[in-house]
Amino acid sequence: MLLCRQEEDTGCWRKVHKLGRISKGESKGLEYQGNKVIRLSEECLVVDASNLVVGRLSSIVAKKLMEGKKVAIVNAERALLTGTRRRTIEDRLSFLEVKSRINPKHTPKHYRRPDNLLRRTIRGMLPRRKPSGAEALRRLRVYVGVPELYEGKSTSLKEAEFDTAGRKYITLGELCRAVGWRGDVKERRTKGGAV
Repeated sequence: MLLCRQEEDTGCWRKVHKLGRISKGESKGLEYQGNKVIRLSEECLVVDASNLVVGRLSSIVAKKLMEGKKVAIVNAERALLTGTRRRTIEDRLSFLEVKSRINPKHTPKHYRRPDNLLRRTIRGMLPRRKPSGAEALRRLRVYVGVPELYEGKSTSLKEAEFDTAGRKYITLGELCRAVGWRGDVKERRTKGGAV
């Protein structure tokens, strides 16, 4: 809990934690939300989604976000969905037909990009209508490919890995291309396609 009090010697108002005065040196690592002091870890956990199952990856990342960690997911298009290719694509295409005829504003959002689909999956595992869940969702970043900022820093989660030998699966990138995603902008530029 933060309190505001006027110091006797300087006459200026300072924000003070209930445990005592926060000096300028200590306040650099702190972030304020309303009347609370939140200490965020400066380090960002970078996860490579290659060959990781979407559901397992999402649940692990949601837990990390609720613990207060910043998480960046790279290579979202290489994450895996289990099940037959045909059935997975049919399910996604049938979801694209869901709409509201009365008011299109109330129609569910139909994401076609892998980073948006993965972010939406993680969002479903967070209490996003509560302040803690909304704050956790703000700490999440999902990317197609690997941005220059995160090159060489990514780690893989052993708990979410998938043994592909003899199993039926489809990558998130393949699913998205089947339902209308045109691919990454860099890919299209190198192939000579329209951007």
